[in-house]
Amino acid sequence: MENYQKDERRHRGELFETRVLEHCTEYLLPLFDRHGDQLALYVEKTDDALLITDDGYWQTELQLAGMEPSDKLMNAVRNICSPVRIIVDGNELKMRSTAPTLQNDLYLFGQILLQITDHDWLLEQL
Repeated sequence: MENYQKDERRHRGELFETRVLEHCTEYLLPLFDRHGDQLALYVEKTDDALLITDDGYWQTELQLAGMEPSDKLMNAVRNICSPVRIIVDGNELKMRSTAPTLQNDLYLFGQILLQITDHDWLLEQL
């Protein structure tokens, strides 16, 4: 039954598995990090929009690789994020979205997240 439900969601154009949490909805993207783990993003409803966040994943990933958030690193991250409306807010990446654009925004956010946590790319920027 679970496989049928996944196939049915895919048929309707829903690209992500979801799980409702206490304060947000977790979206599992069809993208995998360098560890082979499926990327997860979180969406919170605000008064006028949907707020997508990585819940600090990007910074944790870089710290595990021994990278500290220097000014150069933060500038490189901001430079790749700003053209696609993603902002750095403390240790989280965030993006405002709307219901009609949510699926596209989630996928774009995931692609940016993969690029930021690609250590080879990031080291080239420093």
